[in-house]
Amino acid sequence: MTDIPPDPAEEFYSARRENALALEQAARRRVAEGDAAGALVMAWAADLEVWQSVAWERLVVVAGDTPREFFEAARVVLGSQSGAAPALAGADGEDALRRLRRRLLDGLDPALARTMSAAWPDSSYLAGVALPQPEELRAVGMRRLAGLSPSDFVHDRRQRSREGMQRAQEQRVTGDITTSIQSAYAADVAGLEAYLVESAEAAGDAALLTADIRWELATRAVAALPGLPSDFPSAVTAIRGALSRPLGESDGARFLATLPSP
Repeated sequence: MTDIPPDPAEEFYSARRENALALEQAARRRVAEGDAAGALVMAWAADLEVWQSVAWERLVVVAGDTPREFFEAARVVLGSQSGAAPALAGADGEDALRRLRRRLLDGLDPALARTMSAAWPDSSYLAGVALPQPEELRAVGMRRLAGLSPSDFVHDRRQRSREGMQRAQEQRVTGDITTSIQSAYAADVAGLEAYLVESAEAAGDAALLTADIRWELATRAVAALPGLPSDFPSAVTAIRGALSRPLGESDGARFLATLPSP
């Protein structure tokens, strides 16, 4: 979540804020669903996005630091927090999140720390949410595997992606464009699952929490599309653009390179 983008500073800031809002909403939804562990993972991920947006604004936009200096500072402060289950403690979910936030403020300039605290969203929706056990927290991302090993899961989803795109092409040839677009979408979603799990493993995220977080962002981006073009190539381009955009410029390009040709 801290890859240097080629986008203008405003776009990077806006993307972090949009991600934070999407993840906060996901956290609230999971509370309503009774998924305390998933809710805390999404709330914690939203806070990391807010941290980056505020630090970027203050250090790069206002103070004039280079993006590289920002990302070096971010890696020091965030450490491995975006790729490992957070260590939770406290009376309930809200108390746990507040404690995690205090850790993110350690060592910051007091003025920056105050701005950061004011930017974090209201956490009262986590009040009374039972604190999940460590194994429940680590299981949030692992649920995606449905009993498979990560390598077997990646192989399975890549095969589904190839077969799905082949099916989409056959349907396109017969003139069933609507169904072919649906098949292409399902194929690319399978490819996304493979990529997210593979990337999480490569980053040392054994609990696959980053896969769950990024899945939430990517699928939400597709759901937010106002509609799809009626022709197959344009529809696939729109779907892939939405799926890849939340991953960032370079990571999104790596994901697209893993997908079968439409």
